[in-house]
Amino acid sequence: MQNYLLLLFVSVAIIGMQGAHATHISQPIMTVQDSLVYSYGDNLTISGWVNYSDEPTSDVLLSVKISNPNGTVISDFFITSDSKGEFAFPFVLSEDDTSGDYLINIMSMCREIHRDICTHKTAEITVSAVSYTHLTLPTKA
Repeated sequence: MQNYLLLLFVSVAIIGMQGAHATHISQPIMTVQDSLVYSYGDNLTISGWVNYSDEPTSDVLLSVKISNPNGTVISDFFITSDSKGEFAFPFVLSEDDTSGDYLINIMSMCREIHRDICTHKTAEITVSAVSYTHLTLPTKA
């Protein structure tokens, strides 16, 4: 009986400690100001906000990776959500870059004080890049 009570006490203590250190969930939510079709020279901004335990949250570190149509990561950088929990960065390619679909992956790294108890979530979008040389214009007959 004594061992049973000790086991019950330890189980309740462990469950209580797990509840005290509940995992925070941090999810980037992307919005795009313009079309997802990009022509070289266009201004396209990738933007969004960080849903952090169901609220927009500032100072959340985000890892951004942009992959070209071949799947090669061509840009890898970090940004931080602003005081409103929002983020934004330009999508820019040169005319030397390949036409096709570019994958943008944003992963929330959470707030620094919660990194070890946070569930990191990602968001992805695809931007189709076309060059003017690939567009055909109608000709007069």
